[in-house]
Amino acid sequence: MFIFKVTLHRYGNPKDSIIAFTSKSGASLDPTSGILVTSEQDFFDNYIFRNEDLISVYNSLALKDKVKRFADRKTAVRRTWNLFMELASKKLIEVRETTSTVKHLKQPAGKRGRKSIYEGKRIILKDPCENNPRRRFSHGFNSFEIILKHKEIPYEKYIQLGGRRQDLAWDLYMKRVKVIR
Repeated sequence: MFIFKVTLHRYGNPKDSIIAFTSKSGASLDPTSGILVTSEQDFFDNYIFRNEDLISVYNSLALKDKVKRFADRKTAVRRTWNLFMELASKKLIEVRETTSTVKHLKQPAGKRGRKSIYEGKRIILKDPCENNPRRRFSHGFNSFEIILKHKEIPYEKYIQLGGRRQDLAWDLYMKRVKVIR
């Protein structure tokens, strides 16, 4: 399956041209100007392509049978799309092989998201208390229990034991704990 980028001469280009791509992401990232066409239906629905444009593009690419007009828009799009596919599969037009960029964006295993502002810091219980002020059986209760048991704990260990960053932020706001280097 190919994705096509079409440039029309009526937009100031010297001639109608078409480039085929092997992936949509590659076509989107390509600096060449043009209109992206991903399927025959997409081609049909895109009214930037007037019937005169379809005739012009078809005649500039067709090797033998040139046309003066098509019976209707559906026929024009179908024949032009089939011509695009045929020329791309035979590599008679420029085909740019592209690789997916998503693979390069993935982070290494074991690391997710952004670095926390608490990373590398210690959490200390501000005022010693025996009862957990958070509502029983809530996530906040469980997170505060971790701090109660340890009195002073590194943030990474707090997260490892099941504590949550948002619960720590709430406890800081309520001035129950403090975070130090």
